[in-house]
Amino acid sequence: MEAKTEDLKWGNKSLRFPWKLHEMLDESEKMGLDSIVSWLPDERSFKVHDPDTFVQDIMPKWFRQSKYKSFQRQCKSTCSSSMNSVELDKSRCRFVC
Repeated sequence: MEAKTEDLKWGNKSLRFPWKLHEMLDESEKMGLDSIVSWLPDERSFKVHDPDTFVQDIMPKWFRQSKYKSFQRQCKSTCSSSMNSVELDKSRCRFVC
């Protein structure tokens, strides 16, 4: 399925979780929000640097969850089904293909 340009705009809730996650990380970097959440240098991991601000300002625009633990569960359950391994701790998620 190819995403339309209008589907990739900031905060579109119709995108599937992996698309939303990737787009959220890219848009956060473009918008200067990488002090809150960002890709890590290995480009296979991301880190939530400021969980409180992430929950308050970023999550509502991108995800249905309203709690950080719910976001972590969604990340782990969705991503682990398409990845060999997902390492998840309190603020970092690494995808191992």
